[in-house]
Amino acid sequence: MTTKVIHEPQLDTILMVEKAIREAQSYPTKKKLLESLPRQVQYQTFNRILDYLESSNKIVYDGRKIVWVFLDNPKLKKLLETSVKLRQTRILASAEPNVNNAYSKHLSSRPSPT
Repeated sequence: MTTKVIHEPQLDTILMVEKAIREAQSYPTKKKLLESLPRQVQYQTFNRILDYLESSNKIVYDGRKIVWVFLDNPKLKKLLETSVKLRQTRILASAEPNVNNAYSKHLSSRPSPT
């Protein structure tokens, strides 16, 4: 049985829920998050917003708690800034060795322009 959607959430309501999750000191449960919002939101609308945030990879559920994982997470930024940087290597030469070898043989067999 499918649930009939009464209406879609408005952008300001979505942004309000996003802000509440981002700024939470501890990762809230659904109930705590709903109670902490500055204005009341219908439970069906609230669930639609959480479904949207999860499908857009902004939040994940850790058991019953909601965790903000979008790239503007300050903890994630700090972790990325302090992490060890790996050197990038060229993969082209090892990915297609026959193409590169054939091309270099072709170039070496050509007479030099003098």
